[in-house]
Amino acid sequence: MGLDEVKEDIMNDAKINAEKIVKEAQEQVKKMIFESSKEIDRIQMQETKDVKEALSIVEKEELSLLNLESKKLVFEKKKQMINEVVEKAKQEIISMNDKEKRVLLKKLLDKANKDIKVDIISCNKKDVQILKSIAGKLGIKETDISGGLVVENAEKTIRVDLSYDTLFEEIYENKLQELAEILF
Repeated sequence: MGLDEVKEDIMNDAKINAEKIVKEAQEQVKKMIFESSKEIDRIQMQETKDVKEALSIVEKEELSLLNLESKKLVFEKKKQMINEVVEKAKQEIISMNDKEKRVLLKKLLDKANKDIKVDIISCNKKDVQILKSIAGKLGIKETDISGGLVVENAEKTIRVDLSYDTLFEEIYENKLQELAEILF
């Protein structure tokens, strides 16, 4: 065997080995591409899942916030309506005719007499004459109230406030739940 033949055998073996190495390298590259593709798909799926979960949490938070705001607005509107009803009732009582006022003021004075010995009556300017006809010899003086009575004993140590403003405030505070149930 000559040098050329040995050289040719070595070249053929090197060529076969090179082709084998290239083929193995190509298979490894294909395998790496396949594995990388699988990993990319897995990462994308996880990211999609994470984004969906984050969106769901944000949607729930936004929905809760909107629900809370809605309840707050409804509450404020109901409160406003109750205030309007109470104010309208107060205005109707304030604007009663003298005959109706006389009956109401008499009832208020009777109630006050059950609590204390009434000697002094304070009322608004419009009701002075009506109270003089009801209370006779008791001291009656004008005061700045919308209506009703504020009474005191002779020593001015006990005072009972039966003014419309106070009565309506007490009704509002004590009967708010009942008013809400009636209206809504």
